Amino acid sequence: MERIKSLLKRLEIENLVDNELMKEFKINKFKKNSLVIASGDSPEKVMVILQGEVKVHVYTDEGGVFYGILKEGEFFGLIPTILNRPVQPDFITTKDSEILIFPLKKIMTTRNDIMNLIWDKIAIKTAEESANIISKTLSRATSSNELFFMKYIEKNNGTLVYSNTSELSENLNIHLRTLQRIIKKLSERGIIEKSGRTIKIKNHDLFKKQKQSFLD
Repeated sequence: MERIKSLLKRLEIENLVDNELMKEFKINKFKKNSLVIASGDSPEKVMVILQGEVKVHVYTDEGGVFYGILKEGEFFGLIPTILNRPVQPDFITTKDSEILIFPLKKIMTTRNDIMNLIWDKIAIKTAEESANIISKTLSRATSSNELFFMKYIEKNNGTLVYSNTSELSENLNIHLRTLQRIIKKLSERGIIEKSGRTIKIKNHDLFKKQKQSFLD
């Protein structure tokens, strides 16, 4: 309950949410690889990742699929709710997660007093969600496998901790054999080091030079 109240305070609506509406706010626990929202679902609620991680599966009209990772504190589900359209991506947890379910649809249709106060914030969050998904899918579509892998390491502060290579290849949308070759190549060149289920940047100068070679 305190975590829910904290979110309401950030949105500056804690004094407007009565006990009846408060019941609509839920914190659900999801096991790893759980489907949180499915493509085609009706828009009703918005999710906020309190703990864990969620992978976004974005499908193209040509039958392709790209992945993006959402971290703690990020919202999702805003776009279909605001536009009143079916959900397009699939949202699947990559680890055990706790997710706050925010009854935005109900607030939009029954509580103008609340919407008048938070509309600007919701609009900004919706734009952020859209930009986030576009950025992640565009990055994957325009980057080579090796460059995308290197960018992914950077986004994780230079260190990757993973369960197994197969799962990592799926998360990155890189074929397993291709990923294994990339890891071997970068390791042999002293750019990264792999120990068990951890990959780290070993030489930051070499890492930058290798990354820049794809950008020149």
